[in-house]
Amino acid sequence: MAQERAIWWHEAAMDKLSQTRSLHRGLDILDALAQGPASLHGLHLRTQLPKSTLRRLLATMVERRYIRRGI
Repeated sequence: MAQERAIWWHEAAMDKLSQTRSLHRGLDILDALAQGPASLHGLHLRTQLPKSTLRRLLATMVERRYIRRGI
């Protein structure tokens, strides 16, 4: 029983860490965009985030209407 609680606590803590990391990364993207428009490669250079991460987070930001895609 104690081991099950420890596993649950560990999983919950890891989930919160993941959410916090995602939030920090999203804010890093917004900070980078505040410097001006940028391509995916430009955002990668500004944030040092992997392009796959940028694509995923940018898609969420567009979906939630925090940013819009340039033409």
